[in-house]
Amino acid sequence: MHRCDNRRCCEPSHLRLGTVADNSRDMVEKGRSRLCGRPGERNSYAKLTAEQAQEIRHRHLAGETQTALAREFGVHSSTVSCMVRGATWRAG
Repeated sequence: MHRCDNRRCCEPSHLRLGTVADNSRDMVEKGRSRLCGRPGERNSYAKLTAEQAQEIRHRHLAGETQTALAREFGVHSSTVSCMVRGATWRAG
């Protein structure tokens, strides 16, 4: 596990022992997890803005398919599915 939080660092004094579970917990706590990191636009992996997410939800409620919306916004259909179910990009 890295004490310095530089993933490329290989300086032995910057490392500490830990289990896979310790390393995963450390990653989530520091907001580096792709799934558990910062929400919405603050997530460095986000491809959509909050406005786009809201538009997708509204258009889906109006009858547009998840597949068509995913294609238009350049994301996977599972991303749209999670969004309309409220699992990601929760309405604020």
